[in-house]
Amino acid sequence: MGGDYAPTNIVSGAILALREYHRISKLFLVGDRDQIIRHLGEQNYEDQRVEVVHTTQVIEMSDPATESVRRKRNSSVSMAVDLVKMAVLTRLSVLATPEPLSLPRLLN
Repeated sequence: MGGDYAPTNIVSGAILALREYHRISKLFLVGDRDQIIRHLGEQNYEDQRVEVVHTTQVIEMSDPATESVRRKRNSSVSMAVDLVKMAVLTRLSVLATPEPLSLPRLLN
């Protein structure tokens, strides 16, 4: 789970989305489990719809993008894409992307 001010802002955004959109049946937070759980706890938030998927690798800013996704299979972005491939997720929200990516768009 990367990006500016991550995971704080990402977890806060996830909580906001879950509170606002009751139709969300499951929300996956992919990244370092301890950090995610700590941020959920700091906001006194617990919801059965949240599933944390732990990852151990980090893609650094200096890492080449396509090579990193292939080499660092246990990074949050690689794991999230794998979840989409396995049809566990039907949509993947990517930081710096104005709209969620659907599976057909990812595969094109």
